[in-house]
Amino acid sequence: MGHPPLEFSDCYLDSPDFRQRLKYYEEELERTNKFIKDVIKDGSALISAMRKLFSPCESLFSVSSQECTPSVGLHTAYCISS
Repeated sequence: MGHPPLEFSDCYLDSPDFRQRLKYYEEELERTNKFIKDVIKDGSALISAMRKLFSPCESLFSVSSQECTPSVGLHTAYCISS
């Protein structure tokens, strides 16, 4: 299991076996590169969606003229205008 080794000394001979191993590594690098690009694209889409989801929440909590006070008997906070 695993990748067949690429020996530097084999590149001088340029044998069919060396070319086959080299082609295998090139294909593996292409698959890995595509996977990484997909991860970056999906991560960017996720971050963008999270920003859209939480942007209304930011505007609710960014009002500096309000002071949040814990309410008695509840696990939430309510805001009082100052």
